[in-house]
Amino acid sequence: MIGEPVELPRNRILVLYCDCPDDSSSGDVARQLIRDWGYTEVKVLRSGLGGWICLGYPVEGDASERNRCQ
Repeated sequence: MIGEPVELPRNRILVLYCDCPDDSSSGDVARQLIRDWGYTEVKVLRSGLGGWICLGYPVEGDASERNRCQ
């Protein structure tokens, strides 16, 4: 879990993601932001970072991540 979120915009949609198989970490944080900190526009990217990569969307960093779905 997180402490009080610092400088997360309250006037924009927050999209959370993780690299875990069932999105559990990002889901936990999303629930905490809504329940404990009053955020209203919080979404979880289903299938997380892995799903994003497998759909061919761009990522920065280690090129080996791009080979995850091949």
